[in-house]
Order: sequence, then structure tokens, then C-alpha cells
Amino acid sequence: MDIQQLEKLNELREKGILTEEEFNAQKKALLSPQEKKIGFSWKNFGISFLITLVVILVEVLLALGINPDVNSPDFTGALQLLNIVLAIVMTIVAVRLKDTPSKRKLPAWAVFLAIVFAGCLGFWVTMYNILQIKQNNVASEK
Repeated sequence: MDIQQLEKLNELREKGILTEEEFNAQKKALLSPQEKKIGFSWKNFGISFLITLVVILVEVLLALGINPDVNSPDFTGALQLLNIVLAIVMTIVAVRLKDTPSKRKLPAWAVFLAIVFAGCLGFWVTMYNILQIKQNNVASEK
């Protein structure tokens, strides 16, 4: 909050330049907590990419543990099953983020569909958005 800006607004109101409604609107805007806009973040982009690579590696290793023959239907089925489990976990994370003060939202249904149908790309986009929401929440608390 900037006291000088409030004093200037009050001065403008007393001179008749601002109406009472305009003064109250400006005062409310000054006194309300400002949510900082977080634009594109290369840091979050890189972190989400690395997390996605680790998830891909873990999925492949788990699927290889189930069936070492990568050409078999069992290997593909294991990867699909692990992808669905990942989609469910990330959907739960998205639901928990629903109550954050951030204006940026991540619909749970979109998370689930993105991961199930777009696989790792869907996970990457979801992870990036989760990091952005978290960063936005930290910035708005300051």
C-alpha cells in the first residue's frame, strides 16, 4: 500500500476532480492485495521438462519389469496402465490446487484427458501449469 497515492487520491477528491464513487474505487484498488502476473517461465519450463523425463524413465523401467519384451502387447498395456495411474494422481493434484488463491485454474477433467490422450506431452503441460500456479501463489503472498 502506498500512502502517498492515497493522499493524492484524497486531494483529488477534495478538489472535486474525483467523485466519491471514483475515489472509493481507486482506494479499493490500492488497498486490495495485488496478484502478480506470472508470465512464461523458462525455469518452470525446464523443471517440468526434467520431471517429465524422469516420469518417462520410471514408466519405461516399470513396464520393462513387467515384461522385458518391448514388442509385446503386455509391455504396451503396462505403459498404458501406468499412464492412467499417472493421470489419476495428477488429477488429484489438480483438485487440491482448486482452492488456491491463484486466478489461474487447472480443471481436473482437462488434466486427466490431457495425460490419458496426449501422454507425456499432456503430463508436461500439466506439470508446467502446476508450477506456474504454485509460483503465482507464492508471489501473491508477498
